[in-house]
Amino acid sequence: MNSDYTILVVDDSPVVVEAVRDALLKDGYTVLAAADGIEALDMVRQNRVDLILLDIDMPRMNGYQLCKLLKRDEKFREIPVVMLTAKSSDADRMWGVKAGTDEYLTKPFNYAKVKEILGRFL
Repeated sequence: MNSDYTILVVDDSPVVVEAVRDALLKDGYTVLAAADGIEALDMVRQNRVDLILLDIDMPRMNGYQLCKLLKRDEKFREIPVVMLTAKSSDADRMWGVKAGTDEYLTKPFNYAKVKEILGRFL
């Protein structure tokens, strides 16, 4: 049962958060949500998080910055980070890799692909 896993969805679009949350809840995951990197960092510090679905363009702290912070911290570096973003250029992907992302998906996303990735990490 997937309810043993908690996924943090980080995106400043309430529409995206709701769509991803609904799909994950139907699959039995516990879902937390944050609207930016600072809120997400607080949630990771206060909750057990098994995987993070992370947008790049957000206010206050973007996805690259959050990913770098998490991957540099030994308490959080093992949490898989999946970039889920509209940014699709090779340069964007390169910055995602440099930030430490474990996987990179572009929007609009196919939930079957998200499920496949979740299966690899959870």
